[in-house]
Amino acid sequence: MSLHIQDIQPFINALKERSDYDFSNYSVKSLKRRLIRIMNTFRLDFTGLMEKIRNDDIFREEVIKRIPVKTTGLFRDIDLWLQLKENILPAFSSKKRISVWHAGSSTGQEVYSMMILLNELDLLDKTDIFASDLNPDVLKISREGIFEFFYNKEYLSTFDKVVNHNLSENKISYEKYFRIDATKDQIIMNDFLREKPVYKKTDLVRDENPFKQKFDIIVCRNVIIYFNEELQNRVFKILYHNLNEKGILVVGLYENITTESESLFQKKGEMCYGKK
Repeated sequence: MSLHIQDIQPFINALKERSDYDFSNYSVKSLKRRLIRIMNTFRLDFTGLMEKIRNDDIFREEVIKRIPVKTTGLFRDIDLWLQLKENILPAFSSKKRISVWHAGSSTGQEVYSMMILLNELDLLDKTDIFASDLNPDVLKISREGIFEFFYNKEYLSTFDKVVNHNLSENKISYEKYFRIDATKDQIIMNDFLREKPVYKKTDLVRDENPFKQKFDIIVCRNVIIYFNEELQNRVFKILYHNLNEKGILVVGLYENITTESESLFQKKGEMCYGKK
């Protein structure tokens, strides 16, 4: 299916007219890629896509859910998780309560990664875990904590590289946190992890903080990269105002604080920024 750049604005306008969502400040290139994929999936040309968006409420909601890019994995970007384990998370050990918000949590593998590290540091019991995403379908997957085994076999390796880093003996078995049912092609997270987070459907761009509190750590990875600079600045300010003093913002490997927001944060290491 073909799509022209000039088709993007009519698409954005149609969604604004018929829903509460405004994708005006999303990257045009990213939107174009997502729309082409949607059109190919549903075998629609642009005219057919626009007609269904205007007249089919269920289809319109499905399109909205498919626009954000789901990029996640258990301990994805190993260096980040080692940094969190060894430098960032231990700094909060003296606090009575710790609060963590995964903003744009997708299917939840990073939520589970964080909980595993917190548990290894004896911090999970005193930590409140919150997660939000625009797409309720990915939140459902995260709540269930069940992932495809064959497709995600590398999780066993990333788990070992982070959790057992520098351990030559008494290594932690993955079974402490999840089990594998190869006959059903499933990785199933253990109940004490699945029951911990509080989830909310949230549009990070439009909605206020749905949890009505500030956080010690906000994880917002591989979300901001799909926004234009104006929207990136707005989101960085939202995240800044929802961080506690000495709070930490964790971003994706290819995401950096924008020039306009540099005065709000100081770099604490690769992919980690502290609130000034």
